[in-house]
Amino acid sequence: MDTRTFYGIKGILIPNGNESENDELSDDDDRVVVTKSDSSSEDEDQPVLGVVSETGIDHEENVLWDRQPGYDKLFKIRPFLEKVKERLLLVPKEEHLAVDEQIIPTKARSSIKQYNPKKPHKWGYKVFVLSGISGFSYDFDIFAGPTILKEDQPNLGASSNVVVKLIENVPRHQNYKIFFDNWFTGIPLLVYLSKEGILPLGTVRMNRVPDFQPLKESEMKKQGRGAYVEKVTTVDGVDISLVSWYDNKIVNTISTYIGSQPLSEVRRFSKKENVHIMIPRPHSISVYNSYMGGVDLLDSMLGYHRILISWILWRRAKKDEAMYLPLSEFKLGLAEILTRAGSEQGGSEPALVQENVVDLLPLCNLNLI
Repeated sequence: MDTRTFYGIKGILIPNGNESENDELSDDDDRVVVTKSDSSSEDEDQPVLGVVSETGIDHEENVLWDRQPGYDKLFKIRPFLEKVKERLLLVPKEEHLAVDEQIIPTKARSSIKQYNPKKPHKWGYKVFVLSGISGFSYDFDIFAGPTILKEDQPNLGASSNVVVKLIENVPRHQNYKIFFDNWFTGIPLLVYLSKEGILPLGTVRMNRVPDFQPLKESEMKKQGRGAYVEKVTTVDGVDISLVSWYDNKIVNTISTYIGSQPLSEVRRFSKKENVHIMIPRPHSISVYNSYMGGVDLLDSMLGYHRILISWILWRRAKKDEAMYLPLSEFKLGLAEILTRAGSEQGGSEPALVQENVVDLLPLCNLNLI
């Protein structure tokens, strides 16, 4: 049994709700055309799981060790990651792209494991993702310390450097638009992206906007829901628009290509009047809400293809290689997104069917063997 067949078996177990590694797939399910016993036995799994070592990823000669300059904590899986990225770069990018973070949940002991109390899974590996509104990931970077930039890339600070690294393969001056939240946003980043020919829009923390006195929330609350203020300035030859909009609280967006106009209306419930009302909404808020959800969609696809029980013992035995299983789930999620993009169903139902599983995997094939 080769690696592709093995991943295919693991992939079709989860959408059918079959988490037991020893259970055969039912012939009565119209989404299943093969059974596990037809392709593999329990004894055959181990050689396939050993493929990773055969690629030379465990080769440790000429490797920089901890506390040495340039040390890479992910050196054991770096060749694997580069293979994945090579495949992703073959896919044409969408016009609207978003940068956000993911958490790959884990309880393993690892120096790169992060804690984020605001996430559903608080402990895990942090991954920064460049995604389109379709949910397809065009690039990613696993957090393992400070972002390493190329010599010709500016150092804009820890958070903004993530965006600089992820957009390095985005074509310049072709009307691509990039969206990110207030953790990444900074004035130097907006100026850099604009000069690179990429149009940015993001939410912003007001302490990152120098020499600006925003309206207090109490003042905007007096004006009522839908009140907004727009300020425009020029930094290093780049026009920047800052829009503050009051809904239940103040939301601030900043951009070099879009402002408050034209206004649209959005439906809200008024507790005071006990009815639904329409309030004005700036254009920058509408656009941001429309194109910032791609990474969340990818998260939902990964959750749909989560591989748990079948490899839990392997994950315990392979602590240093624990990232491989989430990357397999990542590939399955991307495969489904590609299927939806070409489906006439419009994505109303999951378009991934059994007949497509083995055909989809080569789209992200890593050629490990």
